[in-house]
Amino acid sequence: MVLVAWRRGWMRGRRFFPHHHLGHVALVLCFLCTVGLASCSSPRGGNKRRVVGENSGRNDTAQVAALRSERRRALSWVSGERRLVQDWDGSLDPPQYCFTSPGGMTVKPAKAPRKSPLPENYAKQVLQLAAKDRDCIILSRKCANESSIKHTGDRRLPYFHRYFDPSSKLTEEEKIMRFPDLKPGSWGSCAIVGNGDNMIKGQYGKEIDEHDFVARYNVITKPYAKAVGTKVSGMFDKFNYRIGPHKPDRMPTMYHMYPKRPPKDLDPNLMKGKVPPLLYGSAKSPWRRDASQIYEIFKKVKKPKKKGVHPTGGFLRVMAMVEMVRLGVCTRLDIYGFSTGGGKYFKRKHTVKTDHIIVAEHFTYRLLMASGSKGKVCIYGD
Repeated sequence: MVLVAWRRGWMRGRRFFPHHHLGHVALVLCFLCTVGLASCSSPRGGNKRRVVGENSGRNDTAQVAALRSERRRALSWVSGERRLVQDWDGSLDPPQYCFTSPGGMTVKPAKAPRKSPLPENYAKQVLQLAAKDRDCIILSRKCANESSIKHTGDRRLPYFHRYFDPSSKLTEEEKIMRFPDLKPGSWGSCAIVGNGDNMIKGQYGKEIDEHDFVARYNVITKPYAKAVGTKVSGMFDKFNYRIGPHKPDRMPTMYHMYPKRPPKDLDPNLMKGKVPPLLYGSAKSPWRRDASQIYEIFKKVKKPKKKGVHPTGGFLRVMAMVEMVRLGVCTRLDIYGFSTGGGKYFKRKHTVKTDHIIVAEHFTYRLLMASGSKGKVCIYGD
């Protein structure tokens, strides 16, 4: 192998490549190893180098075909026109597709602010953090299966021991089948509906109900149907909304999203309406660290007076849905009811606590919309 030859030559005092070219050599070798055009095995095992197309045999051909097929499947998960973070030009203007609803209505996305809350260099840092891939932020059957293959025993804690009783009679395959099969396109067009009072002004009900999958909080909807819609595919379970005058008046049709107390063995028959739960996966903790870093960037620039400010729970919920766009489960995601600090549409005097930097979270959504770095994401309401 070239790298081995270089190392041996170096040890004997001969240089095959100038030192400043080593980075380029390494990149080329990594590329060749990835596509299967060069062998990356140790030279101690003999001369086993095989080049595809030069007597490489059927096994290599089949392996390359399988790798290419897997890559095509992976690429098919990416919805819309996902763009690189580096391609973002600093504009916060909504993309053209945000002006048309899934049903073809002409709609108005959130306007670009006159002045960005962050200088462009800091905004790009936020976008880099927000645009990271988090495949298992929602616990799917695919994630559970991969965990089953890779880990054994106590290392399965995130997917198995946490949700299944030690005395469970379910087989491992049956346990995996309890998780949702989040295939590309399975949710179609998606909307996530928050509680912001900007819903009243926007009157978004009709366009929200056009979506195939609508996730919302477990709160009252009927008196506000024209503003917030009535469709409920997935419902976020917030304990403080379960009782009182604003308790939910509808049941989800597909998922109870992130319940505090999942049912034993994830049995949907133990949930209200026999609707299965949807749970966070292993990427939840890494996202929380990234969210804290986003807050640190804002604190560095804005210098808030109050100490101990931290991300809201809604930040995680929105980003989990955003990831469904990148994975292709949602063909697009439209975000409603996440204002920059007003009250709730059903309790307008109840404003957001100063424990959170709401502008940081809202600006992150705007960056994802304007950059297209996760696919088709749109925000409605200022």
